[in-house]
Order: sequence, then C-alpha cells, then structure tokens
Amino acid sequence: MTIQEIREKMQQQNHIAVKVEELRKRQRTLQESESSLRAAWQKEEADVNRLEAGSLAGFWYAMTGRKEQMLDKEKQEAYGAAVKHKTVLGELEAVTQELDALMLQKRPVGELERQLELAIQERIQWLKANCPDKAQDILQAEEEIAELSSQIRELGEAVSAGKRAEQIAGEVKKSLDSAEGWGTWDMLGGGMVATMAKHSHLDTAQCQINELQTCLARFRTELADVSLEANMQVQVDGFLRFADYFWDGLFADWAVQSKIGQSQEQVRQVQAQIRSLLAKLQTMEQDAQRKLRQRKAWMEEYVGLAEHDLADNRLEE
Repeated sequence: MTIQEIREKMQQQNHIAVKVEELRKRQRTLQESESSLRAAWQKEEADVNRLEAGSLAGFWYAMTGRKEQMLDKEKQEAYGAAVKHKTVLGELEAVTQELDALMLQKRPVGELERQLELAIQERIQWLKANCPDKAQDILQAEEEIAELSSQIRELGEAVSAGKRAEQIAGEVKKSLDSAEGWGTWDMLGGGMVATMAKHSHLDTAQCQINELQTCLARFRTELADVSLEANMQVQVDGFLRFADYFWDGLFADWAVQSKIGQSQEQVRQVQAQIRSLLAKLQTMEQDAQRKLRQRKAWMEEYVGLAEHDLADNRLEE
C-alpha cells in the first residue's frame, strides 16, 4: 500500500471508533428508555385488564355509569404507551445492528501504524536521494491529501444519511397532511369512513416515523464523525385513537386534530434542522474538495510533473 492508502485506512479506523462510541452511548440511552417504556406499557395494559375483569374500581365505575368512559381512557393510554415502546424498540434494534456491522469493520491500528512508519522511511530515503530539498514539503502535502480525501468521504456519508432522513420526513409530513384533511371532514360529519381514513394515514405516518427515528439516529452518528451536533427527535403518540373511535364526538375529534397539528409542527422543525445541517455539510464538502484540488495541483507543480497520475507513479518508485 502507498502512504496515502495507509493513512486513509487509519483515518477510516479512527472514524469507525468515533461512530462506535457514539452508537454505544445511544444504545445505552435507548436500553434505559426501552426498559422504562416497557414497564409503563405493561402497567397500562394491567389497568385495562383490571377494569375488564371486574375489579373493585371497575365495579365502582360501572355503578356510577363511567366504566365505558374509563375503559376507553385506559385503552387510549395503553395504546399510546405501546406505540412509544415499539418506536424506541425499533430504534434500539437499528442502532444495535449498525453497531454490530461497524464492529465487523473495526481493526487494530497498530499494524497500520507500523506499515506507515516503514513506508515513510522508504519514501524519505528515496526523496533524500532524488530531491532532498523537497522531501519535507512533499511528505506534508501527501499527509494533507490523505486527510482531505478521508474527510470528503465522511462528509459524503453524512450528506447521504441526511438526505435519506429528509426524504422520510417529507413522507411523514405528507401522511400527516392527509390525516389532517380527513380529520377536518370527520369534524364536519364525515362519520366512520372519515375516521377510518384518517387513522389509516396516521398508521402510515407512525410507521414512517419509526423509520425516520432510525434515519435520524444514523444521521446523528455521521454528524458526530464530522464534528457537527444535532438533537432531532420526532415522536407521535397514540393520537387518541380509542377516544376518537369510541367517543366519536366533536371534543375528541378536536383532540385528534390538535395531536396531528403538534406532530406536523415537530416534523417541520426536524425538516428545518436537517436542511440547515445539510447546507453546512455541503459547504464543508465543497470547501474540502476545493482544498484537495489545490493541494494536488501544488503537488503536480512542485514535483515538476504535468499530470497527477505521473506524479503518483514517480513517488511510488
């Protein structure tokens, strides 16, 4: 391997180490969250079961004519808890899979360091014999070219992850907008057809949001690798599904529309964050590409060769 190739591999291993550390932190946070949300979901399910099984509380609510109302409320809370748990569980699984894949790519850098030291010593001997006055400048330029090449690759991966997150966020927004439209018709008397159509779009939005959470987590990992930070999160709760189906009143419809509106605003904020970060990344990428072109042009001129390929061949002799 050439010096540049060895340096690029070392840079790649350094980037992998950064990503692994970031993913491990995220994994620990998600594991704690998953455990807490699972307990909350199980508690809500137990509350529903107690009411349905004829507990003392269920008997009291039945006597006061409030059992169905309380049962619907408990079902709504259980559904919301289940959605939250499922979302976090899906993100945890995705983070774990990505971490496992990175660990397969992780290699000790000690051997690369030894290879680099030997390659540099060979290059120094060649430069001393052929162009001693240029040796230090050429070695420094080669190091900068390797670093810039690695930086461009990492920025490209971050941009790719950000664009994917932006695409999914747009799909979520489209589904929520459709749900909002059906919800408006529902409040105007659209009945069960409008209610079911609205929730069909909400179900789609929830699945898309689960995917968006995974995309945002991957984007955050890539941002950590290029020294940019982001705190992006989109969470859609149960949308008061049970209240909407079983109460089927104007108040419940307004509550669902309010939830949809809150979720739409969250998605808009996340979209704005993604676009802002993508703009920064693309500016950084363009700047790194410009510096790389300048450094390569300098190398060509400095060693007195017209074409960079010829320069590479000369330096590898």
